[in-house]
Amino acid sequence: MTFGKLLNIVFTFLEGIFRGVGMTSVAAGSQAAPPTNQAAPVTATLPTAPAKSDTPAETDALAEPSKKSGLSFLVKLAGAFFVIVVLVASVFVWNARRAPASDEATPLMGIEDSIPNPTPTLDPVSPETEEPTESMTPMICENRGAFLADISVPDNTAFSTPGEIFIKTWRLKNTGTCTWTTGYTIVFQEGDILGGQSVNLSHDVAPGETIEVSVELTVPDASDTYQGWWCLADEAGMRFSSGGKGAYFWVKIVVALP
Repeated sequence: MTFGKLLNIVFTFLEGIFRGVGMTSVAAGSQAAPPTNQAAPVTATLPTAPAKSDTPAETDALAEPSKKSGLSFLVKLAGAFFVIVVLVASVFVWNARRAPASDEATPLMGIEDSIPNPTPTLDPVSPETEEPTESMTPMICENRGAFLADISVPDNTAFSTPGEIFIKTWRLKNTGTCTWTTGYTIVFQEGDILGGQSVNLSHDVAPGETIEVSVELTVPDASDTYQGWWCLADEAGMRFSSGGKGAYFWVKIVVALP
């Protein structure tokens, strides 16, 4: 119930009280009127006779309804005032109790609505970079070699004794970035092998250094020109040279039997 509705009820109640008081006053006046009306002819016909209304008894009788109506009006007015006070006090108490609950509820709803649901955010994690180690990422190097000179048995050396054993020696240079170790070998590539076998290097050869390598060969038993190409191979058996067939080192002999 709102304050306006309560006021309408109070005003309606007061209006009923005032209407009741007015009707009571009118009734009291109508009851006192006959003595007055009846006394008028006596006064007119008997001027010397005293009027009945002048007697104390009649005066008290006429005043009694007025006192009763006035007392009833005061009682009803006091009751109406008490009712008004009670209603107004009830309205204020009701509003006072209601206002804090409304004021407290609104901010709480506003706070809950205004606070977004927190979404956890993760800091971007940069992938860990591991420092390259020798075991994880082996150093990449290049195997290359170059022929420098024939130390023994130059090209077209003549042989006349079948089965003769000779030593062919070359001077080579490490032109790559890998160190040649004793696990590197001299291997036959193509042509005439002349009984030769793979041979390991005698010592390590760093980039830019040179080495002399040799193989043991045998003269064939037929007259002809013989040539065989050789090359280097790393520890895994991968063959390499400075590139192209001409970069390989070779042996070339001429057999002339008598």
